[in-house]
Order: sequence, then C-alpha cells, then structure tokens
Amino acid sequence: MIAKFIEVHPSTISRELRRNRGDRGYRHKQAHQFAMERRQDKSKVSIDSGAWSFIESLIREEWSPEQISGWVAENMSYSVSHEHIYQYILSNK
Repeated sequence: MIAKFIEVHPSTISRELRRNRGDRGYRHKQAHQFAMERRQDKSKVSIDSGAWSFIESLIREEWSPEQISGWVAENMSYSVSHEHIYQYILSNK
C-alpha cells in the first residue's frame, strides 16, 4: 500500500526497510543516519597527479578508459572508473 501511495515499486520500500532496520525495527531518524553514513563511506578518494600522469600515458598509447579502469583495478593499489577517466579527459581537453 505504501508503494502504491508514493508511486514507487514495492521492492523500493522493501529495500528501504531491510537496509535501515535496527535493533528496534525501522525508525526514520535512524534510517537517515544510516544513509548519511553510507554517503560518507562513498566519499571520493582523490587520485594523485602521478596516477593521472600514468593514466594519461595509457591514453596516449590508445588504451580505452574501460581498458585502463580494468587494468588499474587488477594491478594497482587504487581504482578509477572508466566514467571518471572520461570526465577527466573532457575537463582537460
């Protein structure tokens, strides 16, 4: 009934309740706090200039951002998404 009322899929409500349930059940203030903590955990880790220089060298060798992202994730101590690489290329065009 809640999903129909707010016009979302029922799985959205189910996921919200499951992710944000505490010892005393679902409480909206607690759910908000959980959401803020999840957001903080996803804060962007900045990639240093040395790493970008390395990524730029791979771009010059005609590697695609997808190839770079995959290789870096497997072989380096950091990771970078292909979308982040595309945004970097566009911003430094």
